Amino acid sequence: MALQTSGAISLNDIHVEAGGSSGTNCTINDSDIRGLISKGSGATMSFNEWYGAYAAQEFTITEGSYSNYYGYLDRTGGSIQFGSINPLVYVDTDGANRTCEGLLVQRGTLFFYLRDYTRTAGWTKIIILDGNGTTTYEFLRTSGNLVTYSGNNYNRWTWTSLPAGLVAQINGSGTTTFQIV
Repeated sequence: MALQTSGAISLNDIHVEAGGSSGTNCTINDSDIRGLISKGSGATMSFNEWYGAYAAQEFTITEGSYSNYYGYLDRTGGSIQFGSINPLVYVDTDGANRTCEGLLVQRGTLFFYLRDYTRTAGWTKIIILDGNGTTTYEFLRTSGNLVTYSGNNYNRWTWTSLPAGLVAQINGSGTTTFQIV
């Protein structure tokens, strides 16, 4: 869940958002705390820079395939289902739970699905890690479009012209880790 956007903010609030335990020792220069706002070690910072900041949520898909679709897709009630994801639920910046229904590649296009998603809230980008954890592929949020399958509403985002390394990576076998930021 995101930090508040106004009012008093404490180092403990920031620490908990970064994944720390409430009431435990931390400093504003800890890497996880700085990471919320992309600051380097020893950088000058002000508490108001953390308004609205939130930690990346990480997911791992066990890939599957269907025809020329590769990755993970589970549109509830739909006829196409393959792969799996952990965790299934994404906690949006407004605190609401959203179900991640798919991250897949088809013919050089990346698709990302969230069920019952409020288009005005949330994430700004998806980061897909390669199998070695060294190269990442970042996709900035675009305007999603509402699609309906078997009576369920989904928002779908698409990106085209994918890097060859990502197309080779999401091939229907193995696992892929990605983050929603």
